Amino acid sequence: MHRIVTLFVPLALLSKVAIAQEYVVFEHDQQVCEYTLGGWSDIEIVDNIAWIVNDSREQTDLLQVPLDSVSGEWACEQFRVLTDDQGLTGFDAEGLTFDGQQWWLSSEGSNPRIMRFSLSLEYLDELDLKPLLLELSPLDNRAFEALGSDGHFLFTMFEEPPQARSGSSSRVTPIIRFDLNSGQYRRFNYQLDPLPNALSVLGAVSLVALSANELLVLERAYVPGEGNSAVIYLVDIESASVCGSEQCVKKLRWIDVQQFSDITIDNIEGMAMSESGDLVLVSDNNFSRHQTTQLIKLPLNQLPSFPQ
Repeated sequence: MHRIVTLFVPLALLSKVAIAQEYVVFEHDQQVCEYTLGGWSDIEIVDNIAWIVNDSREQTDLLQVPLDSVSGEWACEQFRVLTDDQGLTGFDAEGLTFDGQQWWLSSEGSNPRIMRFSLSLEYLDELDLKPLLLELSPLDNRAFEALGSDGHFLFTMFEEPPQARSGSSSRVTPIIRFDLNSGQYRRFNYQLDPLPNALSVLGAVSLVALSANELLVLERAYVPGEGNSAVIYLVDIESASVCGSEQCVKKLRWIDVQQFSDITIDNIEGMAMSESGDLVLVSDNNFSRHQTTQLIKLPLNQLPSFPQ
């Protein structure tokens, strides 16, 4: 069972961000054929089709569903189990993107990977990340959480600062931009928001590549006793700001998702933008009956821009 709601928000409250919000909430353990809806870690939108991947360590499911029938009855053929060249699945997938010609999937866990799949979702190969991982040494389960492409570059982010920076108060984590033609990469510093308190968690969980230098970045936080929050930032990786004793990319706070929801948002992890300008978010219920699987759609009036 699920429900879909359209929520109209006074335009004055949105500052030209959105005029309406739609959301779907799915019940725990809702089944479609042999697939369980849940664990949604990222979403990509191609030709008005939403592609949603889960972060199961047992079976990596990819669901495709038209955006105009998200709340409809889904068929078995709308699901696909992703496997690598060894026939293995359950990648703990966290990021999903399409670069116009092929698919990319990132995973974290004990074996962080960025894999390339064909248009028909057959495994092709993966990036050689050993030098990068040796250089940055990510925390366990905090590596390639976000993934996006503008068609020329592939972008990824660590969810939280790597081990060498884990005790720093500046909370700087890397954005990595791969050139899809040469395979070369550049690293940029991104400063996460401060932790709300000592018991909370906060990290970068998704991104949308608007161009070679502008991104939307989703920061998600959880505070025990208070719940989840999700804030979307506009980021310019070619513009610098000072963060402690170094330079970080410039970021502009844009949307606090909870402000535009009449439901309590859960563990928002995925974000994508449609060709029509809708921003679509998905939540990861961690396959727990104490959390919910949500799909939230924000139709946009316009994208943000940095003040001149």
